[in-house]
Amino acid sequence: MNQVSITTTPLASLTDNPYYNLSGIVQGAKLLHEKIPTINFEFQNMAEWVQECEPRDSKTKGHRSKAWNLSKKYTVQEIADVLKEANLPILSIHANRDVGICLCSNDDTEIELGKNMVNDSFYLAESVGAKVIVFHFWDTFKQSFDIKYLKTTLDQFSKDFPSIIPSVENVPTHLEGSTPYDLASYFDAVTLDIRWAAMYDELGKFPEILDRIVNIHMRGTLGRDSYTLENAPFSFDDAMHKILDDWGYSGILTFEPEHMIKPDCFNALVQTIRRVTNL
Repeated sequence: MNQVSITTTPLASLTDNPYYNLSGIVQGAKLLHEKIPTINFEFQNMAEWVQECEPRDSKTKGHRSKAWNLSKKYTVQEIADVLKEANLPILSIHANRDVGICLCSNDDTEIELGKNMVNDSFYLAESVGAKVIVFHFWDTFKQSFDIKYLKTTLDQFSKDFPSIIPSVENVPTHLEGSTPYDLASYFDAVTLDIRWAAMYDELGKFPEILDRIVNIHMRGTLGRDSYTLENAPFSFDDAMHKILDDWGYSGILTFEPEHMIKPDCFNALVQTIRRVTNL
């Protein structure tokens, strides 16, 4: 039986808060948990909360600098305390999305910052009882980086947290001669994002590493009465049937709505979660 989870960031809008509002995220998660007591959560540790530096991924999300200036700042310990007090069932931690950008930098200070993000991710996971971490472990826009160095770095930190599984997501890449599948499959554990798999038409490759997939991000666009995967060579339902029926995948399934959840779409989200749970 698959454990079903949802990423936390879009839940802030259920309480009319911006995506970076930690209190709003927790309140939204509680609302959903009251509606679906079996739902779990993937908590995203956001770059907007880091005091030392603003988010690094301005190439794709320029608004995040403004959000960083507006957002309240938290230490990892403070975040852990908030989550423990909320008593939400957290299956996984999504590491700060800037970790791969920092680790692939040519600047030693940035690399050290990236290592701190890795360590913080393990600490947060251990603190709240999460068993899986999701990493964006390379810089999407860099055309050259050392994948062996990245794996060695992750392995070094992992040794100190043997009960936690560090997984690497198949995020886009510009590394010459490589695809997201090629890079993700280099690591011991993988989080498969179906949106990225659709973008590169690589979903059919992942059964080869099924035993290493520990989490699947079910990306989609939430409408008033639907949850769809847009601009993809397969539908959301087709992907789910393939993953669950054809592959026999039994790990974590994590909903990742593409945008913030509008209040009038809340019921559609609840129905979609229940439907997938019963597939």
